[in-house]
Amino acid sequence: MNRSNINSQSSQRRSDSDADTVLIVFVQCIAFRDVNPVSPVHFLVIPVKPIPQISSCDKSDQALLGHLLYVAQSLAKDDPAMDDGYRVGEFSL
Repeated sequence: MNRSNINSQSSQRRSDSDADTVLIVFVQCIAFRDVNPVSPVHFLVIPVKPIPQISSCDKSDQALLGHLLYVAQSLAKDDPAMDDGYRVGEFSL
Protein backbone atom coordinates (compact mmCIF):
# COMPACT_ATOMS: atom_id res chain seq x y z
CA MET A 1 0.00 0.00 0.00
CA ASN A 2 1.48 3.35 -0.92
CA ARG A 3 1.38 6.49 1.20
CA SER A 4 -1.59 7.95 -0.69
CA ASN A 5 -3.66 4.85 0.08
CA ILE A 6 -2.66 4.69 3.70
CA ASN A 7 -3.31 8.43 4.09
CA SER A 8 -6.82 7.98 2.75
CA GLN A 9 -7.49 5.49 5.56
CA SER A 10 -5.99 7.56 8.34
CA SER A 11 -8.18 9.41 10.79
CA GLN A 12 -6.10 12.56 10.62
CA ARG A 13 -3.59 13.77 8.09
CA ARG A 14 -0.41 15.43 9.21
CA SER A 15 -0.28 19.21 9.19
CA ASP A 16 2.39 21.18 7.34
CA SER A 17 3.96 22.15 10.67
CA ASP A 18 4.43 18.44 11.45
CA ALA A 19 5.91 17.65 8.04
CA ASP A 20 9.34 16.74 9.41
CA THR A 21 8.12 14.64 12.32
CA VAL A 22 4.63 13.15 12.18
CA LEU A 23 4.18 10.67 9.33
CA ILE A 24 0.59 9.52 9.88
CA VAL A 25 -2.11 9.45 12.54
CA PHE A 26 -4.75 6.74 12.93
CA VAL A 27 -7.34 6.20 15.64
CA GLN A 28 -5.21 3.24 16.83
CA CYS A 29 -1.70 4.69 16.45
CA ILE A 30 0.60 7.51 15.43
CA ALA A 31 3.79 7.20 13.39
CA PHE A 32 6.56 9.78 13.57
CA ARG A 33 10.27 10.19 12.92
CA ASP A 34 12.54 9.57 15.89
CA VAL A 35 14.11 12.77 17.23
CA ASN A 36 17.27 10.78 18.11
CA PRO A 37 17.58 8.33 15.21
CA VAL A 38 20.03 5.44 15.44
CA SER A 39 19.84 4.73 11.71
CA PRO A 40 19.44 6.91 8.58
CA VAL A 41 15.70 6.19 8.52
CA HIS A 42 14.19 5.72 11.98
CA PHE A 43 10.51 6.12 12.71
CA LEU A 44 8.26 4.96 15.53
CA VAL A 45 4.74 3.55 15.30
CA ILE A 46 3.13 3.98 18.70
CA PRO A 47 -0.27 2.61 19.72
CA VAL A 48 -2.75 4.97 21.38
CA LYS A 49 -3.65 2.17 23.81
CA PRO A 50 -0.89 1.86 26.41
CA ILE A 51 0.98 -1.42 25.93
CA PRO A 52 4.00 -1.46 28.27
CA GLN A 53 5.55 -4.50 26.54
CA ILE A 54 4.60 -7.28 24.12
CA SER A 55 4.43 -9.84 26.93
CA SER A 56 1.56 -7.89 28.50
CA CYS A 57 -0.66 -8.23 25.40
CA ASP A 58 -3.64 -10.54 25.25
CA LYS A 59 -5.89 -11.87 22.50
CA SER A 60 -7.87 -8.62 22.40
CA ASP A 61 -4.70 -6.82 21.18
CA GLN A 62 -4.27 -9.05 18.13
CA ALA A 63 -5.84 -6.65 15.60
CA LEU A 64 -3.97 -3.67 17.03
CA LEU A 65 -0.60 -5.43 16.84
CA GLY A 66 -1.30 -6.44 13.24
CA HIS A 67 -2.25 -2.84 12.41
CA LEU A 68 1.00 -1.52 13.92
CA LEU A 69 3.08 -3.90 11.80
CA TYR A 70 1.06 -3.08 8.68
CA VAL A 71 1.58 0.67 9.19
CA ALA A 72 5.32 0.13 9.69
CA GLN A 73 5.55 -2.00 6.55
CA SER A 74 3.56 0.52 4.49
CA LEU A 75 5.72 3.45 5.58
CA ALA A 76 8.92 1.46 4.95
CA LYS A 77 7.77 0.53 1.44
CA ASP A 78 7.38 4.23 0.64
CA ASP A 79 10.99 5.03 1.52
CA PRO A 80 13.57 4.09 -1.15
CA ALA A 81 16.27 3.99 1.56
CA MET A 82 14.53 0.90 2.94
CA ASP A 83 14.43 -1.09 -0.32
CA ASP A 84 17.07 -3.49 1.03
CA GLY A 85 15.09 -4.22 4.18
CA TYR A 86 14.36 -2.86 7.61
CA ARG A 87 14.10 -3.91 11.25
CA VAL A 88 11.08 -3.79 13.52
CA GLY A 89 11.73 -3.60 17.23
CA GLU A 90 9.93 -3.35 20.51
CA PHE A 91 10.45 -0.73 23.16
CA SER A 92 9.46 -1.62 26.70
CA LEU A 93 8.50 0.91 29.32
